Amino acid sequence: MNLKQQLVAFLFATSLLPAYKATAQKTEPIFEIPVGNLAFAPKFLLQASTGELITGNEFKLVSIDPEKKVMLWENKDLLGLEEDDISIIDGTPFIKIERRKSITVSNNKNTYIIQARDGKIVYDSKDEGIKVRNTLIIPSLNGLLVESVKDGLLSVSMIDFAAAKQSWTVPLAQEKTGGIGIGALKRAIKSYMNSAFNVAPATDADGNLILVYKKEIFAIAKTGNIAWKKQYDENVDDAYMTTDKKALFIGYKKYIDKLSTADGKSLLKEPIKMRDELNGITPMGNDYIVYNEAGINLMDAGGNMKWEKDSKLGNITEVRFTEDGILAIQKAKDDETVFSWVDKNGKRVWDETVKGGFTLAEPTAKGVMYVTTERANILTYEKGKDVWNKDIKLKGKANFGIDAGNKILYAYANEKLHAFNFTDVTYRLVAEDLAFKKFNAEEETLTFDCRKNGATVIISANQNVASFQSADGKINYNNYFKDIGNTKKKLLKIASVAVQAYGAGKAIQGGVNMNQGFANALTTGNTSQFVAGYDQRNQGESLNQLGTDMYNEASKRYLASQATKDNLYILSEMPEGNGLMVWNKEKGEATKKILFPDTSPIFVVDEATDRVYVLVRDVLKAYDLK
Repeated sequence: MNLKQQLVAFLFATSLLPAYKATAQKTEPIFEIPVGNLAFAPKFLLQASTGELITGNEFKLVSIDPEKKVMLWENKDLLGLEEDDISIIDGTPFIKIERRKSITVSNNKNTYIIQARDGKIVYDSKDEGIKVRNTLIIPSLNGLLVESVKDGLLSVSMIDFAAAKQSWTVPLAQEKTGGIGIGALKRAIKSYMNSAFNVAPATDADGNLILVYKKEIFAIAKTGNIAWKKQYDENVDDAYMTTDKKALFIGYKKYIDKLSTADGKSLLKEPIKMRDELNGITPMGNDYIVYNEAGINLMDAGGNMKWEKDSKLGNITEVRFTEDGILAIQKAKDDETVFSWVDKNGKRVWDETVKGGFTLAEPTAKGVMYVTTERANILTYEKGKDVWNKDIKLKGKANFGIDAGNKILYAYANEKLHAFNFTDVTYRLVAEDLAFKKFNAEEETLTFDCRKNGATVIISANQNVASFQSADGKINYNNYFKDIGNTKKKLLKIASVAVQAYGAGKAIQGGVNMNQGFANALTTGNTSQFVAGYDQRNQGESLNQLGTDMYNEASKRYLASQATKDNLYILSEMPEGNGLMVWNKEKGEATKKILFPDTSPIFVVDEATDRVYVLVRDVLKAYDLK
């Protein structure tokens, strides 16, 4: 199975293998495209976000336009590529190739970034001896940021979408290395798997790119020059861009500073010193909740603490808020969580310790509704007492789904399906003994699709698909099917790569003041953080902002492929042979099937156009999946 198909399968659980009915019709190709004398068998097939199909063998790399039904280009310099050497930079016109240098015993690789439409190489590390560590889309600059390291020197480069070329490279800082022990080796491996930046890059009001690297903050102008930089004595762990994008709050150790993004100078007489080490800053209207290792405080936009003393609570790691107060969350242990309610004057109203590791908690009309790894309930605002007489017990690892329209959270654990309604603040056990055959909660993730205004819910996993009625829990169907190959292992591998593909640990928040967490997901419909947690893009910048024509096309196709659809595309064993099914969620049946000649087919599913492309030697076959 190719990388593109596997990634699509992971994000939407489309590798489910349900039964099909006799009504499914065998599908013939709608067209075929000669690839061009691939005398040796191709090794992979991927699809770029702009729609081009990329394949190759021992002697060349090829791009095909499936709409025009022609081969666009071939590259005979990039020969002998394996499936793991090439990947798609989703949402951009580019593909990325990483291959080990031919004359070396190290694991260093050459990196190429290529425009899929015309084969133009827009980034090439071959002659520079550098290691590309990360790429990140910066929509506001219409470009792709590339992090790289050469001889221990960290640099960033900008690839312009419109010009399809590298517009600038800026060296930033010398990365410290040292030691040859196991610890140093692990750190070195990790450094090439994650972003170098503590906080994800963002842009200010003037279009300067703001980067936070360890103790330093850099502002890079559109020309590629360093506009300013600021260094602190400690690592900068938090950054918040003000709504007008003209200032930046900085958090480090026990200090908070406020910088002008125009010149990097402090807008405070001196940094604010807290009694305890900072854990985070969250905007609340025109103010900011500051939480640390011992409690919380409230800060105004000028950097002044509004409460005379911090509200001493414990090591607070997350906060939520309403008009009446602030919920402070202390993840005390893996099996214990502490909630504290604080009024707007900083007075602690109550503390409550509950069993189970923290999962989520949100203020509701009746109190704080929480879910841990073991149980769920509602704590009243007045006294922090349980609203429900008995805790809802969640045994085993829970999987969550959201019905954003009706503001319902579904939780599946230990063959039970629970529903928490955030509108009327009620709980309901939807289904008991809802078993998914061979489902492993430690290795797989369930995907929830709420349909017909939430009346029907589809749950799917690697090998399972089920449909039930939300009103009474009646099961419409529940199927398990055997996979063709070792898909699960491949999906886990791709999931790991997807999570590593983007940016830093924290985003520079900005542009809107919002309460973070489940309530925001209900409002926006952005459920990925609770379903799969796969997308690590810079949350401060939208993928579909204005850009170049080709970038817009890539963005449009990428978003179309992410959309929830009526069908699942399923690799399955069938009586006639192995192949791909089109499983209709509403009908609960397979409506089409495409048979493959072997158990390791080379194919890719195009979610944006509902097609599947299958490569057989030097012929590309296209099938309509509608």
